[in-house]
Amino acid sequence: MGLYRSPIDEEMLAAELQDLSVNASVEGKLLAYMTRASMARKAGLVPLKQHESEPNVAAPESYQQISQKSSIFLYQLLEDKKHELIHEFYRETLNASCILRPFLLPRTMDQLCKKHYPGLDHVTLLGERGKWLSQYNESWQTNLYPKVQQWRKGNRKERLRYFLAFSQAKPDGVLDLLLEVQTKDSADLLAACLKLLPFAHPNQEALLDSLLDHRRKEVRTEAGRLLPSLPRSRYAQRMLTYLSQIMEVKGVLKQSLQIGQLPLTDETIDKEQLNKKKLKPYGIGTKTEALIWMLAAVSPEDLLQSLQIKEKILLNELQNSEWNQALLTGLSLSAINHRDQNWATKILRLLFEKQGLTRGMPTYLFPQLMELLDGDLADQLLAENFSTHAFSAETNLGVSLVMKHQYRLKPRAARAMLQSLYKDQQRPVNGLILRRLATSMGPLGNLLPITLYPEYEKAWKNGNGHSPELRYYISELMKNWKHRFEMITCIKA
Repeated sequence: MGLYRSPIDEEMLAAELQDLSVNASVEGKLLAYMTRASMARKAGLVPLKQHESEPNVAAPESYQQISQKSSIFLYQLLEDKKHELIHEFYRETLNASCILRPFLLPRTMDQLCKKHYPGLDHVTLLGERGKWLSQYNESWQTNLYPKVQQWRKGNRKERLRYFLAFSQAKPDGVLDLLLEVQTKDSADLLAACLKLLPFAHPNQEALLDSLLDHRRKEVRTEAGRLLPSLPRSRYAQRMLTYLSQIMEVKGVLKQSLQIGQLPLTDETIDKEQLNKKKLKPYGIGTKTEALIWMLAAVSPEDLLQSLQIKEKILLNELQNSEWNQALLTGLSLSAINHRDQNWATKILRLLFEKQGLTRGMPTYLFPQLMELLDGDLADQLLAENFSTHAFSAETNLGVSLVMKHQYRLKPRAARAMLQSLYKDQQRPVNGLILRRLATSMGPLGNLLPITLYPEYEKAWKNGNGHSPELRYYISELMKNWKHRFEMITCIKA
């Protein structure tokens, strides 16, 4: 990486080495010093006296650096590759308006080149020195600070990195890149670019619709995945037409929804990408899956208007119809695709109230529905769930969200969940309940809000009030919780 980088004076280097133990042996002090000096060189920090003239340096930083203590936490997380905690540390660092210390930059930048954290603003996290340091490492430059030159002349991986960064910064400009790939590059690269998009932009509708006839299956599949996220598109109108042919409202005073056989041929089902085979593990057949993907492409309000059915009747069908699994899954996907908070709330209220309805539904839908709710409403729904359902209940949707999908609770819901966990131990002890509780304890410490830790550290000290069989697991929960509490609260120096 070369020697001529941003200089530091001896006082700055001494400050970084100040925590060397006074009781360490001479050999120990020397090893510690050499380790820090090596890290300093990799981060572009070299004593000024090594230069005949001052070199080009990084721009001044706009944010405060994290504390030395928190740097040690991050260094250990990077060593252990604990990605969930690493992501949380990065988020909390940004929330505290801080940046990483120079010594951490090389290792962090190497790690960020290999692992993508959705929504992370790594440019701010790494600061001006990270941006400046990237010029000495091609991998850092192409992966973390992509430039338009690598889109034009880079290899496949470099071009995809640029496409991802560009799509996040300028979603309305992605169409031009897609059209360029379609006309000049391979179908494989086109499919890879489409796969990086979470949702379609309205200006991409005509292109995506045309790609349903593409010769490559991978391209057709990605076009079929993105099109349902466009409200009232031509694709959505076709799905609404198909639905009107098989869904009919019966009765006048007492309405009910009747669902008939699909009139579509297998060829049409394949062309419209309604046979994705993603739901087969949930016991959903081909024709039912096609119905689900049709519903996913149409907004719930448009469906109500087209069928001339009242909302109350449709919600009743979600509970009592023989098609309730397909209707619930399809309308959940619709709410997610169209970012419909109103319907996400209605569906989640129903699922929390009657948790047996979640059987047969793809579980990955639940956290996506929760993300559509504002924080206070999500906190309220989960708190109500934990207040009325046992923590160890097999169908507890709240526990599934937290344990299976790493959903992070806010204080109100966390209190209710911990109270539910505590009450479960007062029930008649049996092996099944103990096993479910024990396996949940350790991971919970990595998910609970740190603001509650001091309160529960006192209340649950030495397993106070807990079943003797679970005290070891309670200690594991508290140990993990304490680690996160200390890690996050010391970020600001």
